[in-house]
Amino acid sequence: MNVALKPLVRSVRNVALAAGLLLLLAGISTVFWPKAEGLVVASETSLIDRAYQSVRGGGSFQTRFHWSKVAYQFQVDGKSYVNSTYCLCFPVGLEMPRRDESVTVSYFFWWPEISVLRTGPDMILVFFIFFFCLLWQLAFFSGAEPEVTSD
Repeated sequence: MNVALKPLVRSVRNVALAAGLLLLLAGISTVFWPKAEGLVVASETSLIDRAYQSVRGGGSFQTRFHWSKVAYQFQVDGKSYVNSTYCLCFPVGLEMPRRDESVTVSYFFWWPEISVLRTGPDMILVFFIFFFCLLWQLAFFSGAEPEVTSD
């Protein structure tokens, strides 16, 4: 690897690692947020089935998944808030509460505008970020360093 590119490559890995750690810590912190009772004002699940992948030398296969959206209303200290964040994760394949259903909302104590219905980190996303960092490390930094000699 070019010695001049090494700091840039290391910076990309470090940014991804920092993002993964931040996402993990933010997800864990939601478990300790205060709770309030809320009401679902809108709930929708969409089936995404238009993503086709072609396979070399043959046919193709179709990728299908469910993308869910939810909006809920809750009150903190007499003030009403509306939010649509289900969790600090990708809401793929998750079962959402139905409209007019009562829910428990976890909100950030300094800014109740930041809230979630499902607490905890998205371990799948965190795993992929850390896996990316590991592969990045192996791809660019696993070989022996050439010796630099001065004449």
